[in-house]
Amino acid sequence: MLAPGLETIACNLCGSRSTKLVFTTKDYRFLVDDRDFSVVRCTGCGLVYVNPRPDERDIHRYYNNEFYNADESPAKALASVKDRILGMAAHLDRYPKGRLLDIGCYRGEFIYHMNELGWDAHGIEFSSRPPNLFGQSIFYGDIANAPFAEQSFDVVTIWAVFEHVYDPRHVLKQAHRLLRPGGTLIILVPNYNSLPARFMYHDDVPRHVTMFTPKTLGQLLEQEGFTAKSWECGQDVYGGSTRGWLNFLVKRLAGEPMGDIQAQNRSVERWHEFSRCIAGKERPIMKKIDDFDIWLAPRLDRLLDRLMLGFIMTVHSQKRVAP
Repeated sequence: MLAPGLETIACNLCGSRSTKLVFTTKDYRFLVDDRDFSVVRCTGCGLVYVNPRPDERDIHRYYNNEFYNADESPAKALASVKDRILGMAAHLDRYPKGRLLDIGCYRGEFIYHMNELGWDAHGIEFSSRPPNLFGQSIFYGDIANAPFAEQSFDVVTIWAVFEHVYDPRHVLKQAHRLLRPGGTLIILVPNYNSLPARFMYHDDVPRHVTMFTPKTLGQLLEQEGFTAKSWECGQDVYGGSTRGWLNFLVKRLAGEPMGDIQAQNRSVERWHEFSRCIAGKERPIMKKIDDFDIWLAPRLDRLLDRLMLGFIMTVHSQKRVAP
C-alpha cells in the first residue's frame, strides 16, 4: 500500500509499468523529510525515473524558499547566475536573433539578458513562487494554457528543468506546437550515463523525477517530432564535475554506507568529513587522496565530456518540417 502523498506511474517513454529497482535514496539536499525514494529503470526502454514519486500536490514541499532564492534582489540575482546566463546565451550564438521562449524561466534572468541582446524573449514558469524580478513577459502555469500563438517561436529553451517536470512528453508536445517549422529546441539535463549520476547518485531526488541518457532523451524527441542535431557535455552552464570521485570510491571500498557518503557529499557542513575521514575518523591518507582528486577531477571531466559521459548534457534539436 502506498504511503500518503505518493503515486505510481507508467514509463513516460514507452508506457510500460515493468521496472527494476536501481537504487534507493533520500532528499539529502534539503532534508525535507526522511522518506526513502526508489529510482527504477524501465525494463522495456531503459528510462530511469523515481517511482513511486510524490504526487503533484506533495512535491511542492520539496521546493522550499532556499531552492528558489526568492529573497534576492534583482542585482544580486543577476550577479549570482552571471556565468550561467552567459553560458546559456552562448548556445544561441549560432542562431539568428528572433522570438525565444524559455520554459521553466525561474525568476526571468535569462530572458531579461536575451532581451538586452536583441531577442524577443518570453518565459513560462510552472510555479508561482519565483518572483518576476525584471518585469519580463512570463506566463505562470501549464504550458498548454500559455497565451502564445502556435508556431510563433524560433527557439525554445529548457535549461535544467526537463528532469523536474512530471510529464516530459506533454512539455515536448507543447514546445512542438509553439515552435515554427524548422525551429530549434535546446534542452539541458543531467546525464544518467555519467559517473556522478550512475554511481554517486548526484541527481536531486525527489525533485529530479526523470533521469535521461542520450538514448532515452533522443527517443522521446524523435517520437514528438524533433530531430537531434547536436549533443554535448560540458560545465559552461551548470557544474557537473567528478570532484570527489576518488574520495567516494575509497569510502565505499572501506565499507561506508552509501547513504552516509551521500549525506556528507551533499552538505557543505559535512564536506570535511567526506574529504578527510573514513567512517567518521580523520585519516592522513584521505588528505593525499583528496589532493590527488583535486588535480584529477578537471582532467577527468574534460575526457568524460568528450566521450558524452559528463554529468551535464545539452541537445540542440530541430522541429521536423512536414513533407
